[in-house]
Amino acid sequence: MGAPRVDLQFHIGEDLQVDMEVIDQASTVDPATGAPVPPAQWVPLDIVTGYTFRFDLRREPTSADPPLIAVDCTIVGAYNASRVLNTQRARAAISDADSNGTGPANLGAGGGLFWYSFKRTNDGAERIALYGQARAIRATQA
Repeated sequence: MGAPRVDLQFHIGEDLQVDMEVIDQASTVDPATGAPVPPAQWVPLDIVTGYTFRFDLRREPTSADPPLIAVDCTIVGAYNASRVLNTQRARAAISDADSNGTGPANLGAGGGLFWYSFKRTNDGAERIALYGQARAIRATQA
């Protein structure tokens, strides 16, 4: 199973936090039958030690470096093996300056469609953990 796709949207010029729950991939498939396991039964990974992640936003999945937005994630919340009780997440805190249509990211004054990913960046364990399409929306305020 590959990295899951989750789409998001945000408004240009706002501060936002994008959170990712990290799931133990082995818990998503029944080892006896190979059948998918319902998401409510998936087991989160404890990522407080030994895991680092980065959030990247690009025009296209194959756009050259540097990304329009690149943010190192922090780990927030408390780990619990039960998804219902687990609040631990990798968090990308994106400032209004990062998401501003005329700022350094140059997302465009009117917004548009982009691609993002959360990537584990530990040496020897690099891997895309989550990706998706992001829609940047221009609201009525600048």
